[in-house]
Parts: sequence; C-alpha cells; structure tokens
Amino acid sequence: MRVTRGGYNRPTPSIPHAGAPERVKIILRNPRREVELSGKRRVKELLVELDVLPGTVLVIRGDELLTSDTVVGDADVVELRPVMSGGAA
Repeated sequence: MRVTRGGYNRPTPSIPHAGAPERVKIILRNPRREVELSGKRRVKELLVELDVLPGTVLVIRGDELLTSDTVVGDADVVELRPVMSGGAA
C-alpha cells in the first residue's frame, strides 16, 4: 500500500501496461492522503482494509456515488468523503 500526503489535485486514472497488476487509487480526506491498493475488491472490503466505518464516509468514483457491493479496481480513482450533517438551530 502506498500513501501520499500533501495537496489535493483531482487525479486522472493511469492506464496500466499489459501484465500490470490492477490498482485502485483512494483519495481520503481529513487528513488528506492518497492510498493505492492492488487488486479488485468490493467497496465494503476496501473500507474494512482501510479501517474506515462505512456509515462515516461517502465513496465516490468520478460523479458516481458507490454502494458497498460495487467492485472497484482497474485503475479506478475513488474518493472517500466524510459524511457531514447539521442544520439550523
């Protein structure tokens, strides 16, 4: 697993060369960091591996909100955004 800390620029997925392992890039917020994992997995397995509680984040690929059973891999770039709630008092 590779973690990169620093500023956030919306990444563009890289196209792996033939025979390269499938990788998924995960962009986490609070604190900002990037993680790359190899292999395909369901979102719920990804969250377990990252030690993230499922109800605390939204998992987004591009403009698509992903469910826990969605499979990610194949040079996907997904973003985990913390769920925020609130309202007027």
